Amino acid sequence: SEKHMLEFIAFVEHELGVEKAKLEKMLLYSPQLLGLSVKGNLRPKIRFLIDEVGVAEEQIGKVIGTFPNILGYSVENNMRPKLAYLAEHVLEVPMAKLGRVVWKCPQLLGYSLERRIKPRFELLRARGIRLGLSRMLAPTDAAWSQMLEAHDLVQREAEQEKELVTRAIRSYTGPDRLPEWVEAQGCWVVIDAPGRK
Repeated sequence: SEKHMLEFIAFVEHELGVEKAKLEKMLLYSPQLLGLSVKGNLRPKIRFLIDEVGVAEEQIGKVIGTFPNILGYSVENNMRPKLAYLAEHVLEVPMAKLGRVVWKCPQLLGYSLERRIKPRFELLRARGIRLGLSRMLAPTDAAWSQMLEAHDLVQREAEQEKELVTRAIRSYTGPDRLPEWVEAQGCWVVIDAPGRK
């Protein structure tokens, strides 16, 4: 109804502070949002983002203006599980500390928890790689695969180099001495093998 539409527009523009140009774009590309109830749907989502995620009230308009799809996401089936996983496993902070993250990159709420966030984080963790959220989530699947392949190639080359150096040092020092890479100093040292004097 027209009354419902006007209520939606007033809420988004005046209460949330979404700029008029962004509101117009939102209505053009996501007209289905007009069907959402302000009282029963939108206000609870905004309260969740402010009260439980920590998005500052003065930033909520920017968040919604940047990524209006958030208004169509379920708190319980989408946003809460995603943000809880990011908070607990990826960033290791309380969920209430994610406000700045959501403000800076609201699009992260658009990524699938099961098909993108979890699998990518698990792959990184298994390889001992730490990346920021946007570097972890934004690349396409093809770019992501290339990035992992490049990392794995560098790791293999480093292991091969280490093996070659180890053999060269052992052939020079004999079996009684063991080469050891000291990361902090960035050099090799030769130590006595255990059990040998």
